[in-house]
Amino acid sequence: MLATQAFALMAALSSATQEIFGDTIHALRNNIQFSFTNARGITRTYPEAYSNGNRAGGVELDPTPCAGRALFEFPILANGAQYTGGNPGAHRVVVAQSPTSQTAYDHCFLMTHQGVQDRNAFAKCNTYQIPVAQTFLLFSTDIPSQNLGFVDSRATTLDLTIAGKDYTIHQSPTILNRPGSTTGAVLWKITPLVAEWLASSDNLLWTSDALSSSSSVLELGCGISGLVGLVVAPSVARYTLTDQSYVARLVEKNLEENVAVANPNLSGQRRKGRPTAVQQKANLRFTPLDWQLDEVTPNLTGAVDVRSFDAVIACDCIYNDTLIEPLVQTCVDACKLRSRDEGAGKGPAICIVAQQLRDPEIFEGWIKEFNKHFRAWRVPEEALSKDLRSNPGFVVHIGVLRDTI
Repeated sequence: MLATQAFALMAALSSATQEIFGDTIHALRNNIQFSFTNARGITRTYPEAYSNGNRAGGVELDPTPCAGRALFEFPILANGAQYTGGNPGAHRVVVAQSPTSQTAYDHCFLMTHQGVQDRNAFAKCNTYQIPVAQTFLLFSTDIPSQNLGFVDSRATTLDLTIAGKDYTIHQSPTILNRPGSTTGAVLWKITPLVAEWLASSDNLLWTSDALSSSSSVLELGCGISGLVGLVVAPSVARYTLTDQSYVARLVEKNLEENVAVANPNLSGQRRKGRPTAVQQKANLRFTPLDWQLDEVTPNLTGAVDVRSFDAVIACDCIYNDTLIEPLVQTCVDACKLRSRDEGAGKGPAICIVAQQLRDPEIFEGWIKEFNKHFRAWRVPEEALSKDLRSNPGFVVHIGVLRDTI
């Protein structure tokens, strides 16, 4: 991905959503504590502050319309959430609350100097969210139970249709139910939805050229299905699936099953003429990678002349707090291959993280750790597929390493 393409993606994201800014507060002044209680009775208190500089309490301002003006934006839901806290200060006042919207990010208070007449200028500011605030927002509304998120934890095979193509996925309930087993033995609900989203030509990753036919992609924690790779690989130059070695047998079986031109176990839909998931296997491969034990090297590309990746994908890998740091570090190491690839002539790698929201503490732990290393954006609902939008509790974030842009 060329640097201009990376900036095109960031511009597209910034125009539609808020970048997640770090917890560091710059130019502290008039420390004020805020407490918010949302509709579910969860209360969070944030010791934020204001400043006259370009960064204020986790919010970075566009220097053109906002330079020299103190502005603080903090998200708050309209559905029963309450604001309590200290006085904004002698020189500050709540000037506006944004209109009600389906998007939680639109519910916020704007605070600025008293006496400012041109309030429209503040709409031009680039607003940012701190990680803890995003956690509060995402878990403020009721998230329907997804039964942990399995598609069907009892079935040994699943027939799926994604982007007009049929796939048969083999999984192992037996491995899932073994003592000490891991969760990659079965397919999770978010995976087909993310695969469908990535398959769409109007996905912002394709329209911004962040992904293209020449892209090299690495997937972390692919599980037994390899489904995202099966769907995306035909559209890119090479795709590497990785996970722990215990999934290798079933991953290879699923690759073989779904790259064949003829499938003896045709479903009723296939007999009706729906195309099978045919593709060349040469650009799709699996290799074991343990986040805690293995080193990320250029050999993961599987090509002598390719030494880095354009994109790193992790789909529903965040379910255990002990894995947060190893996963994020693996994402960092994989994306850093690009900066070390002197012959690439390309811009920074992007990291795409999709997940089901289960535990606010685990999510907050991940977003804080991820935000240390990556500039991060949550993909807005309007940029997601219809199925992802209609499933509350599923989110997608995109990150670019901070030291590469």
